[in-house]
Parts: sequence; structure tokens; C-alpha cells
Amino acid sequence: SNANIYDEESNTISTATGEVVEAATAKSKQHMAGSIDTKTQLPHSTERQDQMDKLIQKNLLRKTAANESNIRGAKLPENNSPEQCTLQELRDFLIARGGKATITKKNAIPEVKRFLLIEKQSGIMQLVDRNPNPNGLLYADVNTSGMFHVRVILDEMLKKANQTDEDQCTYNLIRDTYQLYEQGLFDDTYDNIARVAPELKEGLIYKTFGNIGSNIKCKNIGDAFRRCLYNEDSTSYHGIAFVPNTNRVIILSKAHASMARDEKTRKNTPDYEPPEKQQYLVILEMTYDETNDIEHKHSLGVFVELKRSYCGGCVAGQGMCRHKPERLWHQFHHWT
Repeated sequence: SNANIYDEESNTISTATGEVVEAATAKSKQHMAGSIDTKTQLPHSTERQDQMDKLIQKNLLRKTAANESNIRGAKLPENNSPEQCTLQELRDFLIARGGKATITKKNAIPEVKRFLLIEKQSGIMQLVDRNPNPNGLLYADVNTSGMFHVRVILDEMLKKANQTDEDQCTYNLIRDTYQLYEQGLFDDTYDNIARVAPELKEGLIYKTFGNIGSNIKCKNIGDAFRRCLYNEDSTSYHGIAFVPNTNRVIILSKAHASMARDEKTRKNTPDYEPPEKQQYLVILEMTYDETNDIEHKHSLGVFVELKRSYCGGCVAGQGMCRHKPERLWHQFHHWT
């Protein structure tokens, strides 16, 4: 989708065309430098500026993508423009960035140009490996279909996690979830979840996942809400576990895909009927603040932030997919 970014001189340029859409101004230079508040357009307060100065930038990004040297399509062939590349080379380039493999050359060329422009401006390449080896960080060969219970899937995911040290964040999340499940701390009874779970405000879901589907042709957070609301039986498992001695909750949820079918289940359906829909497993780690009966009308707590997350059905597992907010909407219904 089209977006606007700054060039080195604070001119606003289009990621679609690379052309200047608005010349630099004193305010755009301040905005680019981070010296003014993006909402009020006024200078930061002294206290806020001190907090920002103490931030360590590298700690704001957690790289969970695959290593560039292992990815086909990380770069275009040397000295080749997008127009000079073959369709497969363009597709490899897009796939390495989480894009679609089914795209025509006519549509691929402008998409590749957008990525090239953004990467040039930011100096950052976030790559993913959609076809990793069995020991890869995506655990791509773990079967999350309806044929297997959550316990079996977690067991297989942990085995894969033990074979790689590429992504300790994902490994630790899977390990923690597995241990909580083994300890019997997950509760998947609707009434119990509704009775003990912290309050989940819809604003937190929008705040966390509002960037999904920036293009009108993409599935977005609204689609996730509608599907969860009108297709309640799409969920095959939903449980939560309170992490002992912390203010953290792990949500473990398994649901049917909206369209994709699981070819492994073809024998399970009658003749001339399509296979069963694919299923995906989502793990979400949430933190909550304590509440009290006087100020908040309840003492269950309120969710305040999404921490680690993993989706077994999507690129890199850590990406911002529609499945994660959909599972949060499902949790939201337990509160409402």
C-alpha cells in the first residue's frame, strides 16, 4: 500500500513513486528529528525529553526474522533493476519480506520498488524465511491441524524449539506455555474464564493491532472482529493461564482458518466435499494491572499490554497477522 515517508532532507516522499509530495519545512525537520510531539506539534516537556534521551534505540527493536545470508531473495541480482529481473526473482524478493508468491510481474515491480525505497530510507531489512529447514525458527513442519490436540502441538513445537537457538524469544514463549500446560494451569471453560480473567478493553486491541490491513484490499482488524463475532464455532480451543507470582497471563487459542483447507483431512470428509479447514494455534502473552472495587468496580485486573506472541499459521510466527487480534476479540467476548 502507498505511504509517505521522509527523505534525508525532511521532504515528504511517496513510497509508491519516490517523488516529493511535500517540500521540507521547519516543522517537518523538527518532526523528523523527534524534537516535537507528533500529536500536539509542540516541543516535548523537559521530563518527556529526559525520558526519551535515556532510551537505548537498539532495545526498541527485537529482530526475530531469519538471517539475511540464508534467505533466497534477500537482494535483487547485482546491478539489476526490478524491470530487468525475472518474475521468479521478483517473487523471491517479495516472499523474503512476507509478501505473496502469487503475483504477476506487472504488479510485482511496483511492490518491489516500494520495499527498495523504504529499506533505503530506513537502512533496515526485516526478512523472513518461508521455507526453513526442519530446525528453523518457524517450526514450519509442526502440524497444527484439527487432528491434533493442543497438548500434542505444544509438545512438537517444544521439540523444534529445543533444536534451534536462532530466536530465544519465541523459544522461551513456547517453553513457558508448555510448562504452564503441563502444570494444569490452563483453564478452557468459558464460565471460568469469564469469572476470573482480567478486563480486556477493546481500545487495547485497536491500539495493538490497528496497523493491520493498511490497504483496503487487505484483511484488517475489523475483519477479525466480524469473523470472531459471527463465527463463534470457528474456535476449537481457547484457554488462559495465570503465570504464578507475576502479572502475566498466557492466552492459548486454536481456531479454523477462514478459507484455507487442510489437504491432510481429505479422507475425513464425504466424497465431493472439500477437506476440513486448516487450523492455527496462537500464543499471546498479556500483562495486566491490578484493580479494586472502589475505582474500577471489580478486582479482576485489566489487561494493559501484549508482550510476546506467536502464530503457528503465519510467516515468521512473530508477524502482525489478523489471527492474533481475532483471538483477542474472542477473549474480549468472555468479558462482555
